[in-house]
Amino acid sequence: MMDDILPFVLSNMPDEKNVDDAVVKGFIAAAISYAESYQRLPKGTYAHQTMGEDTKRAVIQLASYFYQTRIGFPDGIKKGSAVWNELNAKLRADRNWDI
Repeated sequence: MMDDILPFVLSNMPDEKNVDDAVVKGFIAAAISYAESYQRLPKGTYAHQTMGEDTKRAVIQLASYFYQTRIGFPDGIKKGSAVWNELNAKLRADRNWDI
């Protein structure tokens, strides 16, 4: 799954030639972990299960966001909050609603 997502995340980078793939893969892993947790799925679910398109887009967006904001919030906290709201809306589409 990570290798499928990596090119999409790299394409979001302004200077993808100077991007450290290992760092990006760490952010992808964190984004996948967040998605599984938010969707109430067992850890590691997406290691062996196909990710829905909305979830995949959210993971790509979140990993890109993690990388681009690793040294701070260049666009401010307000924009960061909007990003999280958008991500969570995407993840709700594939959420496990069982209680």
